[in-house]
Amino acid sequence: MIRPIGHSTPYSFLDENDIMRAKPFLQYLQAYYNPQTAAFLADTPDIRGGWEVWLQVEIARTFVSLNQNWICERELPYPSGNLFNPYLTYDADDGLAPVGTTSNARYAARCDFFLYRKESISIADETYIELKCINPSVQYPHRDAWTRFKKDVIKIQALQKANKQLNCIALLATSGVFNKDAVGGENPGLAWFWNQDEGRVAYVWDPTQNAVTTLQNVALDGSGRFFIVAVAIT
Repeated sequence: MIRPIGHSTPYSFLDENDIMRAKPFLQYLQAYYNPQTAAFLADTPDIRGGWEVWLQVEIARTFVSLNQNWICERELPYPSGNLFNPYLTYDADDGLAPVGTTSNARYAARCDFFLYRKESISIADETYIELKCINPSVQYPHRDAWTRFKKDVIKIQALQKANKQLNCIALLATSGVFNKDAVGGENPGLAWFWNQDEGRVAYVWDPTQNAVTTLQNVALDGSGRFFIVAVAIT
């Protein structure tokens, strides 16, 4: 579902030489995506199972409909930058060396979806995206969602370390409220996600407040509502 656009040429949140990062990505959604159906799915336990693929396509449709030459590809292999082994592999269970390279795309690590803009014969704003959505039908929906989201952040950080040309974003679509224990005080529970000393930044779109902020500055408490959290690697 796409919000009506009040001008013929949609605004770009990227300067000419920018690449897509977490904050402008969420600003695009804030401006042009209507999250009503996503908010319903995030808070309806009677619809069981994952809804990530649906939201991937909704987000892609939002960007493609802006007529700014955006293109989306799903399940694209992560490139290594290596001519002879052009793909990255990823094994989350290998704590010592989770990332490798391969010449066979069948064994490559894949993103959930890939967004980029076509510019004459080149492409720009190449962004590899991982997406997790809360599953309200499981026993502990929020713990489950944030655990799966953290695994995606660990994945993109490892892949970007192996290929520094990659630009990745991990997304979480969730619902509820943020309290002070989670994002405030001296030892907030979610501080890992924005630990800049370890190379992570986190932003959140709060549609109810019509705001894109850093995760640590999200509006606290209030009524339960829908959020999209985005983490990028610096």
